[in-house]
Order: sequence, then C-alpha cells, then structure tokens
Amino acid sequence: MYINIIKNSPKPAYQQIMESVQKQILTGELKPEDELPSIRQLAQDIQVSVITIRRAYSDLENQGLIYSRPGVGSYVAQLEEDKLSEMKIELVVPLLAEVVRLTGELRLNSTAVEDLFKKMLEEGV
Repeated sequence: MYINIIKNSPKPAYQQIMESVQKQILTGELKPEDELPSIRQLAQDIQVSVITIRRAYSDLENQGLIYSRPGVGSYVAQLEEDKLSEMKIELVVPLLAEVVRLTGELRLNSTAVEDLFKKMLEEGV
C-alpha cells in the first residue's frame, strides 16, 4: 500500500491518508479482506504520529471501508456493489460541482462544456 503525504498541503495528514486508502479501495487496488499495515508500522513508514493513523483508520471504519479486529489488525471491508458505486459517485460530486461553479463564473456555454466532458470521457482523459 502506497501513501504519499504532502507536508505543506492544506489538507491534514490524516485526511490525506484516509483519501489515499479510500481511493485504493474504490479502484480495486486494495481488495476485500486485504490486511492494512498496523497503525504503528504505517506511522513509522510515512513518518507521522500513531494518533494521525488512528484517526484516518477510524474515519475509514466509520465509512464502512475497513474493519478492525482488536489485537489482530485492520482489513478492507467487503462492500456491496451498490454501496461501492454510491461511494465512487460521492468522490466525484465535489469535483463536478467545482466544474459547474467555474463554468458559471466564466460564463461558458454549458452545451460546449457538456460536449467537452463527453469527449474527454470517450477519450479516457
């Protein structure tokens, strides 16, 4: 599992960790029942505090993406396809909202933006 922390990012480290693991789960890079690094090991690997990792794992658990077995470890949860799709959509919505906001701010033609979006989807950009 690879996690890159940007030290001078406006996002706190726990959020960067949480989003990185979340993305790896939603893309299938991390599969159900995959074991995550221990809190202490991950803290040491990416040079953050144990409290930071604990917070990220706690948030991931609250989202239903991982589960913990006390004294054993943390694992990727088995998600139903509907829930997985819903979580993927939730990840994209803020990005699309920003595009919509910027489209309005720049007074761009929404049809042109829609066409551009469709073209980009087709090309896989």
